[in-house]
Amino acid sequence: EYARGVMDRGYFDLAEAEFLRMRSDESLSADQRVEGELGLSYLKAKVAIQAYEGRRPGVDPAPILEKFAEAQKSFLAFFAAHAGHSQIIPAKFELGRLLQNEGALLRSLIEESRDAVQLAEYKRLAEAAFNDSIEMYEEVIQKFQGNAEEEFTYSLARFWKGIAIYNKGLIYPEDDLARRSTLGTAKTHWEAFIWDYDGYLMGAYGYMYMGLTHYALAEYNDALEYLRTAAGIDVEGDTE
Repeated sequence: EYARGVMDRGYFDLAEAEFLRMRSDESLSADQRVEGELGLSYLKAKVAIQAYEGRRPGVDPAPILEKFAEAQKSFLAFFAAHAGHSQIIPAKFELGRLLQNEGALLRSLIEESRDAVQLAEYKRLAEAAFNDSIEMYEEVIQKFQGNAEEEFTYSLARFWKGIAIYNKGLIYPEDDLARRSTLGTAKTHWEAFIWDYDGYLMGAYGYMYMGLTHYALAEYNDALEYLRTAAGIDVEGDTE
């Protein structure tokens, strides 16, 4: 708890030292040492995401992309070594978030790039990041569906999966069929999401992203309708 606490407060060096101690301390139980190992994966993810969020346009992205790669490698190594661990599914949710942020970084690099070769590489990497993110969220959804104790994580995984699909669609040019296809998938996702969460705050965000998806497809009347609906829902789910 101490290591997670200092990590969440941004004291990454202290958190790393504590997780490393936990991982190697023979006086701790095997479960506690594994917790230290998993904690290092969470820490690497936080470091990568923070580096992305603090990046300014034009700054060399290579060191940040390396941090994302290192964090992803850490999670995958944990999954391989501890396939039956109780924290695998929550960790896959966190890996989904990591990959989604990596995709968002790459999407911004696509917008910045003026080099055709570099642009194609960023697009390839973004597709892979969003696809892997969607896969992680889907695993969480399948595992926690119908589990009342995990309803919150289940609903968040559905929500973030929809955003990943939407953002993936935005990496393609407006005249690319892949854009229309991917955003069409996003519309189908948000339609089901709204059906299940209408009347809740989560549903209001569903209306908003459905509106943004229509907007990205130049379906402006539908976009306006959904965005107006989202704006008219209060935090308790009542429309004004």
